[in-house]
Amino acid sequence: MLLLRRHVVLAVMGGVGTAFAGVLIFVLYAGVLLVPVVVAGPLTAALVLPGFIVSVLTLFRQEPSWRQIRRSPTLEWRHHPFFSNLSMLPDRAALAALALFFLYFLTALSSIIWLNDVGSPAIVDGQYFWNNHGHYIAADRDMWEHAVFHQEKAVLSVLGLFGVFSAAFCAATAIRAGQKDESRPADPSGGAGDGQDRDPDGDD
Repeated sequence: MLLLRRHVVLAVMGGVGTAFAGVLIFVLYAGVLLVPVVVAGPLTAALVLPGFIVSVLTLFRQEPSWRQIRRSPTLEWRHHPFFSNLSMLPDRAALAALALFFLYFLTALSSIIWLNDVGSPAIVDGQYFWNNHGHYIAADRDMWEHAVFHQEKAVLSVLGLFGVFSAAFCAATAIRAGQKDESRPADPSGGAGDGQDRDPDGDD
């Protein structure tokens, strides 16, 4: 049950972080900067990265690995824990996660390409500049603010990608753990088994 609760909490954190990033990006498209990136970035990261890290570590512990799948004549790519875990999600939830991932990816890509062509916004001695790989070009305030918006969209979109993966994978892992708990035979003595939590793939 501890494992189940942990992944539920991480899934909720990932979902909140993803929604928070999405709201900020939406208002940025409307030309409003609600929270500066120096605040929004760390706050979003604190919500989405714990679940992302736990999800990646969980994948590394589970089998079969990509190497085992490549060497086995019977295993296919769909047998990898990444797909077997995510298959636990309801169809609508999986489609929603895929759509959100795609939207965040497109937003991040477009903002990064824009910044790469123009440069990052910078202020030197109270003047507005583009910082293009160490080469500073004078900029007007309107375009500088436009670059600030793109910079925040890029940061939040990348964190949004982590958040979608974190929320989806932790939720799927929680569902799988809950199903294993329900299918586990009850302890005849009335206890709760051996009292040890197990991970979703059945390992100690």
